[in-house]
Amino acid sequence: TLLEVSARDRRGLIWTVCRAVASLGFTIRSAHVSTFGDEARDVFYVNHEGQALSPEAAEDLRHLVFALLV
Repeated sequence: TLLEVSARDRRGLIWTVCRAVASLGFTIRSAHVSTFGDEARDVFYVNHEGQALSPEAAEDLRHLVFALLV
């Protein structure tokens, strides 16, 4: 499952996203991190026990990450 994060770059941004993923019991298979000026555009490939997240689990993750980054 792809999680794309576009946010203003700041100290601890990647840690915050990774902590959110782990708090829900998911695993990051790979991450691609890019910074353009003061904007971060990061892509995380997330799974649960080697499988793609269910639509409900993906939505839970999206809401959690959004709430932590606003």
